[in-house]
Amino acid sequence: MATRHTFTKYESETMTFAIDWTNYLADANNGSADTISSAAWTVETGITKVADSVSGNRTLIQVSGGTANVKYSCMCQLTLTSGSDSPIRHVDVLIESDPV
Repeated sequence: MATRHTFTKYESETMTFAIDWTNYLADANNGSADTISSAAWTVETGITKVADSVSGNRTLIQVSGGTANVKYSCMCQLTLTSGSDSPIRHVDVLIESDPV
């Protein structure tokens, strides 16, 4: 089972979070290394995906908004260059109230 990471941001912040796929990619293609061809991010209703990108072995998502004390799931699904797998990982974003 994949590790699911939780990140925290304030309601008014726009933040970027990343998944590092290095270990997965080292053995992704039937025992051989593979690379990321593309990544598709989806987010739960209530938080806004501002941007997403791929940087080497990392996939990044920039989010804004959200409601205090709510945790939102962001899902990333890869397309690999050589292999036929399409792995999925999640990050959770916990929203905190803006500081006073």
